[in-house]
Amino acid sequence: MKKKILTQERLLTAHSQNEKTSNIIVHKICQKTNRHKEDLLLNKTDFYRMKKQVIDLVESKKPLDERYGEKSW
Repeated sequence: MKKKILTQERLLTAHSQNEKTSNIIVHKICQKTNRHKEDLLLNKTDFYRMKKQVIDLVESKKPLDERYGEKSW
């Protein structure tokens, strides 16, 4: 059990380091391009991916006749 906790701590540490690095990169890109953070393609693709995942999840929970119509076999 202790090994699992240590692995999770390492993953969280690595994730926070990656997040800091990506924030630095985004900040530099914003300065060079004179754009807001929300206008960068990186953020737009993340938003689109998240939206697509939610739509796919909702679609997968619908009954088959509602998803494909009454004439589906």
